[in-house]
Order: sequence, then C-alpha cells, then structure tokens
Amino acid sequence: MPAYMFKVVNMEVWGNIVKTWATGVDHVGDDSNYTVLPKDIPELVAQLNRAGAGAEMPDSYKELQIVQSTATKLVIKIPDKAALEAAEADLTNNPNATMDVPEYYKIEFGAHDMDPATPVAHKLLVQAIVIGDYTIRHCK
Repeated sequence: MPAYMFKVVNMEVWGNIVKTWATGVDHVGDDSNYTVLPKDIPELVAQLNRAGAGAEMPDSYKELQIVQSTATKLVIKIPDKAALEAAEADLTNNPNATMDVPEYYKIEFGAHDMDPATPVAHKLLVQAIVIGDYTIRHCK
C-alpha cells in the first residue's frame, strides 16, 4: 500500500458508517453511536475499528475534513498532487510496481491487481479509471 493511502478493510461496514453519517440514521446496527461525525483522525480510526470496518491510516494524515454534498452543492474531491505524481512515476518507472485494485472492481468487473508483468500503459489506464470513477461518483 502506498504511504499516502487510507485503506478500509471491510468496505460494506465502511459504506454503512458513511450512510449513517450522511443520514443520521444507524446503518451499522451494533448499538454504537456513529451518527456523530469524527472530529479528527484518531476518532475516525476509533469509529472504524469499533464498527469492524478496520482502518489502515498513514501517519502522514494529520487533519480530517468531512464535507457533505447536497442537492445544490457538488463536491469534487481530487487527489493530492504529489501523491498522484509519485504513484504515476512508480507505475511508469518501477518494473516491480503494482496497483491494488479495489475489491468491488474485482467482483463486479473481473478486474485484478496490477502486477509487475502488467504493461505500464494498462496500469496507468486502470489508475485513471479508478481515480475518475471515485472522483465523479463518491458523493452524489
């Protein structure tokens, strides 16, 4: 996992936590209160771990900002410039570079992790699709 990526172990539980934050209605169902948005990174990690979503959080993250879209406000989250450039350089220049494809892509589309034998152009194509998909669909 690249040093800049926040990773959730159980995407179903993560999705239910996000649904709870968005609606104020418990979608997790474990008698804990997830309706209060976490104020900082330690509180976020604690909520995820308590719910069973699990969190792999890089030490580089020091601040947390949660923004909710509305019917009249479009929120577009774009990647960090340095992290994106580093990932592209790694995929392009490192013959052993891999790319961890989210599990739901594997289930729904038969995609697979990019391994060292995958051509660089294909790694960059999959990376662009994953970033574009996440950016346009993550909070509609």
